[in-house]
Amino acid sequence: LWRAMEWLHQRIKSISKALRKPQPRNKFREQKKKQRTYQLLKKPSHKQRIKRQKALLHHVELLIMQLEQLGIENLKTRHQWRLKVIKAMFEQQKQHFAEPDSKIENRIVSLHKDYVRPIVRGKENKPDLASPSSSEPKFISIK
Repeated sequence: LWRAMEWLHQRIKSISKALRKPQPRNKFREQKKKQRTYQLLKKPSHKQRIKRQKALLHHVELLIMQLEQLGIENLKTRHQWRLKVIKAMFEQQKQHFAEPDSKIENRIVSLHKDYVRPIVRGKENKPDLASPSSSEPKFISIK
């Protein structure tokens, strides 16, 4: 989310400069300081992580709205694509924040490579050969 927030802020800066409009107000500097202090923590607590994630979700949503107000048509095609990826990632993170135990289909892991999916860890589930598929008992004859 932090990288998405940085990217959105850069796009807002460049578009407002190109349109010669004042840059919309946001609390990017304060969030940048908070992000730096959070990243320097050796092991952030659960409470700190949740607080940071909630703040990032809120500010990414605000930056998306500000960028849309400036006009998406002012973005290049590749930037429009990146914005679409950021919106999808934002929705996934918002869903994950609301329901931490839910699985997210086609989860986006990287902003730059949106086709990359998370690595599945653990053992593969093999079909159990000991349990019979039908209700009748099966016997194996040994000769």
